[in-house]
Amino acid sequence: LSHEYGHTVQLDNMGLIKYTADVAIPSVTINILARMDKLKYDYYGAPFEAEADRYGGVNRKYNNEPWPEGITYGDILKMFWE
Repeated sequence: LSHEYGHTVQLDNMGLIKYTADVAIPSVTINILARMDKLKYDYYGAPFEAEADRYGGVNRKYNNEPWPEGITYGDILKMFWE
């Protein structure tokens, strides 16, 4: 619940349109990839997920390895075919 609260802070900070484009859509996409076992990186290491953890006061001991710099949504989409 604390992580999800962090997402509400992101929504408040970004506004609906930016939040949808920068957090909601990528988050749903990587969730699908994770369920398909195709996500190359740690789910909670995604910048938008790590930020939700910070805002929600979540301190993960596992599953929080940061993603490499410069990953784009296009890079995320390519994982469906890799």
